[in-house]
Amino acid sequence: MIDAIILFLSAMAGGSLVFFISKKRTKEMQMAITFSGAYLFSLTILHILPELYEDSHTDGHIVSLFILLGFFFQVLLEPLTSGVEHGHLDEHHSHKHHHPVTPLIIGMLIHATFDGAILSGNFLNHGHGQNNLMIGLVLHKIPAAFALVSVISQSLSSKKKVFTLLIIFALASPFGIFASNFLFQKMAVDHMYYNLLIAVVAGNFLHISTTIFFETSPEHQFNFRKMFITLLGVLLAIAVEFIL
Repeated sequence: MIDAIILFLSAMAGGSLVFFISKKRTKEMQMAITFSGAYLFSLTILHILPELYEDSHTDGHIVSLFILLGFFFQVLLEPLTSGVEHGHLDEHHSHKHHHPVTPLIIGMLIHATFDGAILSGNFLNHGHGQNNLMIGLVLHKIPAAFALVSVISQSLSSKKKVFTLLIIFALASPFGIFASNFLFQKMAVDHMYYNLLIAVVAGNFLHISTTIFFETSPEHQFNFRKMFITLLGVLLAIAVEFIL
């Protein structure tokens, strides 16, 4: 329950920031997105993948196949979400281009539900693992919600409608937690299938985090500030995984 509340509040906070932050401060938000991408990538490599491959219930080759499926499933979601899930703001054309709201929300709800599924107790074999996953999801959720509200605000003039859609999005990850717990604990669905679901989420995370790296440096030139922020994200993930 606490995990669900934290994810809900982080999405609400991230989305609400749109109404308080000047559009001129997008560079600061891009640095926050870079940090979250570095943490998410490190979390996947250091925690999620080792947990999956160490589990004796699931063949490693099958796990790898579902990671690949998760990666390309995220590619298929991109036409719906327009890259909003990795903080893409489309800032250069935002004053002219209005994204279709319905497919965007559908895509983001699917993505957020998968995010929540990874926090089921089935996958958390130790306390610090839960902390690492929660930090990663919160860092991912805040810029994703910010980008979502930024984009739909261009298409909807009613702040009430925008806020309603934000609430619906914020509820998706908690729904993923409860649905996953129901299926794999109450209904006792085979543990192997849960691991395959986590493999899909891991593939999603790999796609999102690597896309963030490319989008925050489209000129492909060395950026000291970006590298510093990236290293901070990596070091935090290492500290949470091995020290805290």
